[in-house]
Amino acid sequence: MPGAAQAIGGQGEASAALARGQAFVETLGAWGLWLILPLGYFSLLAQVLLAHPPLSARPS
Repeated sequence: MPGAAQAIGGQGEASAALARGQAFVETLGAWGLWLILPLGYFSLLAQVLLAHPPLSARPS
């Protein structure tokens, strides 16, 4: 029974495939931390502020 590395073309090809996969996951992580999470947070913050806007009149 051949090993997993032999199934995709050898040890070098397996290492290259793992490196590409790691780079892809790192790219997704960077997008998530720098763009998707802050946009999600600010959209929820805007939703809270727009659902209950501050009163323009002072209570007497």
